[in-house]
Amino acid sequence: EELPHVKYGDKGETVLKLQQALNKCYKNTLTEDGILGDKTQAALTQAGYQLPVLKNKFDEVVSKC
Repeated sequence: EELPHVKYGDKGETVLKLQQALNKCYKNTLTEDGILGDKTQAALTQAGYQLPVLKNKFDEVVSKC
């Protein structure tokens, strides 16, 4: 079983990369603060992803650009 790569409440560089990808590829206007909260979760849902984001899905989101 694959472990979650990011989940709600996570903080750091990985979340920041996710936020940057969501802003660039999915035209979101997230604050790029590296905190996975309500707005980042909503942007992920809008992009067709759900939490927790597994490694393969994280790579998919980030590599879309």
